[in-house]
Amino acid sequence: MAHMQSTKDRRLSYDVDLWTAFEETFSKPRLKYFFDMATLYDSSLSEPDRKELALQLCQWNVELCESLYVPLQYLEVTLRNKISKALADHCKNDHENDHESEHWHLCERWASDDQIVYLIGEANKEAEAEKKYTDKNIFRNALSEEGRAGQNSVHNVIPALTFGFWVTIFRREPEKTILRDRYSIIFSSQYKKDPKFLRSYAFYKDIYPKLDRILDLRNIIAHHGTIFDLELEQAYEEICYVLEALCDTTCTAMKQRSNFTVVRNSKPEAYILNRIKKSISTKNQNRQQ
Repeated sequence: MAHMQSTKDRRLSYDVDLWTAFEETFSKPRLKYFFDMATLYDSSLSEPDRKELALQLCQWNVELCESLYVPLQYLEVTLRNKISKALADHCKNDHENDHESEHWHLCERWASDDQIVYLIGEANKEAEAEKKYTDKNIFRNALSEEGRAGQNSVHNVIPALTFGFWVTIFRREPEKTILRDRYSIIFSSQYKKDPKFLRSYAFYKDIYPKLDRILDLRNIIAHHGTIFDLELEQAYEEICYVLEALCDTTCTAMKQRSNFTVVRNSKPEAYILNRIKKSISTKNQNRQQ
């Protein structure tokens, strides 16, 4: 297997033309944030040196987003497929055989079950809020009558639904969710280790906040936001925690392929995050509120 190119080898060095180009392409406000972080690190640096550090931070931020793509993809794909199996189990009594029950998106309960209607409504609210950066409402298209007619297989519907939809299912109190008796299907690895864990409110209180924060981080990355000054070690640990509860074997495979720790430890300056700790702490507190 070929070795991954060192992060340090890919860093950007300050150049007047490069800075001017980035002000145009990455925008001045975005670049100014990195410049301000460089200034907080050491205000005694000359302007060219601060600009060079700002460019390094900008590139490091891109690499951090890239490094989290692997764990986020493993988690998102695993979670939605596990929940799909639980939904199929929920709808199995409406079909004559297991093969048909797999296609829960065609189940009559989507129209008659108040709990499911509630979840659809919540997901639609999220989709409406996301219209500012999407051309169409993917959720409604997938579950509308027109969408159903063209989506005969649940395997076509699952990828069309947002990660927010799957997380929304956990936003309700445990006794109100349609999956309350099916956590053992979704979190099979955790169920094997500790069945009692899935029967208590501790499960909801433990898993959902993590999923909510992961969704927040995932959306920031999807829109190429700034993440280098967030508590990414904690975020990565939470991704691993939830994924391991879903499937410990899949989690192990993800860890073997993830280079997050390497990228995280290759910060432009050895102690830069410690020197700007107050600013970072404030941003993290605002994010968690």
